Amino acid sequence: MDSNKPKAKKSTAIVGSSKLSKAQSPQEPLNLIQKKNKSKMHSYRLQPIDEDSLKKMLKDINAIRTGKIITETGLIRGLISLGAKTKPEKILKALKDVL
Repeated sequence: MDSNKPKAKKSTAIVGSSKLSKAQSPQEPLNLIQKKNKSKMHSYRLQPIDEDSLKKMLKDINAIRTGKIITETGLIRGLISLGAKTKPEKILKALKDVL
């Protein structure tokens, strides 16, 4: 045996009339995987009184909640959900009281 001889490469060319041998035009993406909406980071500056109110609400909610502890982010998400269900006039009145 002569082990120093280079081995012949196998032909990978597609020959014949198969679907693979014909050039295809680019197709639309299949979108088989649905991407989740990514969370975006937001930061807000709170006055000390607002931060204290948020912490008090969080403490009160976690005192009556059994099981998983609610985080500040969860509380803010709940407040956003509550605000989405509230009439805009009521929110505007509350804003006027705060500002």
